[in-house]
Amino acid sequence: MVAAAISSNVLYVGLVVPFSIRHFEKVNFKILFIITFY
Repeated sequence: MVAAAISSNVLYVGLVVPFSIRHFEKVNFKILFIITFY
């Protein structure tokens, strides 16, 4: 039971963290883009 919970947490982190980092980079890029062109 504990091993299943740990493995599901690892899977969740492996999926969600890269996605959120990618999303954060897109948002930062948009902000930089807006600042650069103002």
